[in-house]
Amino acid sequence: SVNENAGKNTVIFCEDRLTLAAERTVCSAAGGTFSTSVYTLARFLSSERGKRSNVLSSQGSAMAIRKIIEDHKGELKLFGKFSAAASAGAVYDTIALLYASKISADELKAARADGLSDISLIYSEYERYLQSSGKIDRNAYLGELPEVIENSKKIAGSEVVFLGFQSFTRSSSECVRSAFKSAENVS
Repeated sequence: SVNENAGKNTVIFCEDRLTLAAERTVCSAAGGTFSTSVYTLARFLSSERGKRSNVLSSQGSAMAIRKIIEDHKGELKLFGKFSAAASAGAVYDTIALLYASKISADELKAARADGLSDISLIYSEYERYLQSSGKIDRNAYLGELPEVIENSKKIAGSEVVFLGFQSFTRSSSECVRSAFKSAENVS
């Protein structure tokens, strides 16, 4: 309400599970407002750049991982023993965390840790699949976000709040740094 009276905008970034609660809290506290927006990082990127048809969803990525596991079952020491359907989602989540932490498949392979050989192989094959299909996954798409935040008219001069994040990956930390460059205040 104070920001609205001053003609300033507030942008709240939160995890998907908190967006509705954040919106309700803002409406309850301000009695309704047009100067505050609540976004997940992905929704903000879509609102600024628009939807792209070549971006794989998490489910689409898990399906690609499942096929890779099935195709390389004989080469995989650990994941070859499990059902590809049961493990694909967890393997994708692991690859997504590695990507968000800016760890490439080549760096993982160079680590030469026995426990990581399956993940390294699957990650490399997944990157190969993305390149050959012309698709990008959600993580690469979100990698565009720091530049978008820094150059966004919605962020420039606004108050930006990062709400309820349990942790920040290297990628999300870059988003926070970008907000500091453009926003009037970040909390």
